[in-house]
Amino acid sequence: MTKRALTLIMGLFLSLNVLAQKVDADLPAEVVYEMKRQLLKNTAFHSFVYFSNYSVERNGKGNAFDHEALQLEMVGFGFLPGTLFLRVKKSAIDGILGEKYTLYEVDFSRQDQGNNAIDAWANDRFRGAFPGSSGLFAVKNNNEVILLNVKGGGVTTNFSKVVKTDIADPKSFEVFFKILRYRIFPNGISIEKVLKDTVVLKHVYEWGNGARWEYQYFVPASNPMNYRKVELAKSPATKKVPYVPHPRNTEKATFSGTEDKKRYLFEALMENLYLYKFHQKVSALPDSVDPETLLDSLIPDYDVYLPRMYHLRYGCCWVSEPRVADLQARLPEMMSFSYDYEREPYLNGTIDYKFVSAEHRFYYRDIEYYKIYVDSLLLWHKREDPQFADSISWDDFNNDNIYDTYYQPQWKAITERALRYSYPLVVSPEPLPARYLSQCAWANSLGAANNHYDYPYHYIKQPRANHYLLALDTETRDVYFISGKDIFLTKTVPLYLPYVEDKEARRRVPVHRDPDYSYLYKKGDWRMLFTYIQDRLYRYLVERLDRSNVIYEDEEKVVLRCKGEEYKKEIELEVTLYFDDPENLEVKRLN
Repeated sequence: MTKRALTLIMGLFLSLNVLAQKVDADLPAEVVYEMKRQLLKNTAFHSFVYFSNYSVERNGKGNAFDHEALQLEMVGFGFLPGTLFLRVKKSAIDGILGEKYTLYEVDFSRQDQGNNAIDAWANDRFRGAFPGSSGLFAVKNNNEVILLNVKGGGVTTNFSKVVKTDIADPKSFEVFFKILRYRIFPNGISIEKVLKDTVVLKHVYEWGNGARWEYQYFVPASNPMNYRKVELAKSPATKKVPYVPHPRNTEKATFSGTEDKKRYLFEALMENLYLYKFHQKVSALPDSVDPETLLDSLIPDYDVYLPRMYHLRYGCCWVSEPRVADLQARLPEMMSFSYDYEREPYLNGTIDYKFVSAEHRFYYRDIEYYKIYVDSLLLWHKREDPQFADSISWDDFNNDNIYDTYYQPQWKAITERALRYSYPLVVSPEPLPARYLSQCAWANSLGAANNHYDYPYHYIKQPRANHYLLALDTETRDVYFISGKDIFLTKTVPLYLPYVEDKEARRRVPVHRDPDYSYLYKKGDWRMLFTYIQDRLYRYLVERLDRSNVIYEDEEKVVLRCKGEEYKKEIELEVTLYFDDPENLEVKRLN
């Protein structure tokens, strides 16, 4: 968090009756908020790093991913329907850094039903937060917050700034290891002996069942992290201790309607957008730069969202009208629609207008296709965190202009002017107001409904909108990224192939393992093949494809030419699909 953002909430204190069960410490609200912000950003950072360093390399540059690969653990932004509730307590090793620092352990509890609900909504992606301690913080002068150690990520870059070691002071190595190993009997660590340039520590684990384990650490004074661990003894348990199970979320989340699905997809798309930008930026950094030193810039805060994401809806119910017939001629051929209605006519029983909220392709009723357009200008809004609802003032939240100037430095001057008179925006989390999570305007006439497909860019100056096509499995909550600029795409051909029946689930499911690609084009019927290619090209707003677009075909591939659009300019594309690898199209711009 910047000093400017901290100033917004400085001086406001937690209400004791709000967080009495959550914060076992007398801490200002801004300190607890900063702990939460740093912890969630750091855990998301390590998920991003793992994906960027390992998943991309294994998958192959530019190739589509399995859809599960993009559902990263411990990553979430402001579209979530709430935030994980943080618990804070003084650490058992508090005092080892002297009076200058106070040590706190923080975690997210499964005992909190709100945490379980968020985890279920996010498709179990926050399970890594439970149970056990998630982070160790040092708080200096009751206001400066320093994250030292985080579950799943180890010590942070701040660790060496706070914890110093010196062979002339062997006790400093004991302090070092108590903080390093704070989750596992840290008070069982003691100095055993000091050699010329090595400190030998003893670590005793004493379990509740009577078991006792002993280890030695041989710690080089020049590089304490390069220590060697030796097992000394392991004594077995001497008594039985009743097993206390940790409650686990077993209730499956279901979507409450279009708005809930849209919010879920916006969250997934924002994660993908920043995952892509993160990978591009980090992979280009010189080896001398540790990405963690850029953490605050690389990833948005957990309570930030992109307000200029819009769900494209369009009218499609007067099939006799020439304009609607023209609309259907532009859409993929092998498809059907999901409809929503205007509320008042629906209640009055006089429905005369309905709009397409989602589309379906040929085989699966549970998989819905959503068209989303996003402002290419990355503007952030902040939303209210319910944990601090009674302790932080969110007045004047509408006066907001926060631009992502790290990935888009060209907006820095605008941001500096805007911040002279504006504050971070916070919106009510239940639900996010329609004026921020908007879509096409409601239509109550034939003309207005037909014009829906002409892309109404609310609050987006032309030409600045990027277009995305996502598919959502409403049963499994899996998201498929079919088309879009500057995101990682997922393998989606199975969605366009015949299904198998899952007898237990009583539903049709795609064949993801070893799919038979030949179903896309066998028997000379290429309608589903053209539908698939058109969907992959949705970012260019390519319209109905058919045999007239084919300029070459043989046993290995088919090549098409078609017209599309990008930022309101017509473009011509040449597209090659290889029959043995249809997931990865070759797309060339010819102008």
